[in-house]
Amino acid sequence: RMNDVPMLLCRRLLALRDRLPLSTVAGEVIGKEWGGWIRSLTVNRGRSDGIARLTPVIAPEGLLGRVVQVRARAAVIQLLNDPSSTVTAMVQRSRAVGVVEGEPGGRVRFKFLARDRGGIQAGDLIVTSGLGELFPKGLPVGRVTSVEEKGSALFYYAILAPVVDFARVEEVLLLTGRTASDLTPHFFTLSES
Repeated sequence: RMNDVPMLLCRRLLALRDRLPLSTVAGEVIGKEWGGWIRSLTVNRGRSDGIARLTPVIAPEGLLGRVVQVRARAAVIQLLNDPSSTVTAMVQRSRAVGVVEGEPGGRVRFKFLARDRGGIQAGDLIVTSGLGELFPKGLPVGRVTSVEEKGSALFYYAILAPVVDFARVEEVLLLTGRTASDLTPHFFTLSES
């Protein structure tokens, strides 16, 4: 019954699309790049589908990354764990703000001000902050697995377990519209905690 898995995933993606208060375009993954410094996916949507550079991309669980290259019928998505990826984000519980960064080893971390140390703990959900023009507010990014106290005097790092399993993504939603509303309630990540 292997064929049921993509169907189930597709249904979850379409259900999410119907819940979201902004326009989206569904796409299928047609290529993956994990070499060296680059971590990306290629999807079968591009300029002809109205996709532009920097379009945010999500899976049913939350944020995958952003479009960094657009062709006529394909787009390359830079994943959150790409070392050159940065996303402004916040702790959903305490609203402490920071930046989600990819690491060369493929991990994802949350860089935050040392003074906010009290506002972050293992298990916390990190979501997009909505600051800046790119990502809407409230897209789930990852859960804190540990906090490393060995940053500079200014910054600490929390290691995240991304909500999306990048290696297993087959279908995505590209967020072509905009919204000012907090999107966290539209994801099931919270009820699964």
